[in-house]
Amino acid sequence: TILELREKAAELFMHGYSMYMENAFPWDELKPLSCSPRRWDRRERGTLDDTLGGFALTLIDALDGLAVMGRLEEFKTGIRLVKEHVSFSRDVTVSLFETTIRVLGGLLSSHMIALKLQDDGFDVGYDEYFLLGLAEDLGDRLLPAFDTPTG
Repeated sequence: TILELREKAAELFMHGYSMYMENAFPWDELKPLSCSPRRWDRRERGTLDDTLGGFALTLIDALDGLAVMGRLEEFKTGIRLVKEHVSFSRDVTVSLFETTIRVLGGLLSSHMIALKLQDDGFDVGYDEYFLLGLAEDLGDRLLPAFDTPTG
């Protein structure tokens, strides 16, 4: 049934998220076979590693999913961890596409969800504009990529 499929999807999401948090956080990604972190400072796959920027990519990418699945305490904890560990001040090359959809998109969607949760009385445990401020910082850093003759 659809309810069983929903539960299975949530179970698989939480398995992947938990394994990332246990074995790879605060690095960007989890290597599924070795259960070790994929590190931004070790380019093991050449330009394929340009998705890595050293900003807890998987955590940011998963925040909105946690909230949508009703895992509000994990969402709150995730926001706290972003606040403690994420900075965009590294001088690294990143994939514009991946960073835009996974990090910028993750920050913006999590900000919108946090605002709604605050309106509904759930304390997300931080200034609700923190995630928006991070998104603005990242967006400003990505803007020069669009300063080309073709835009």
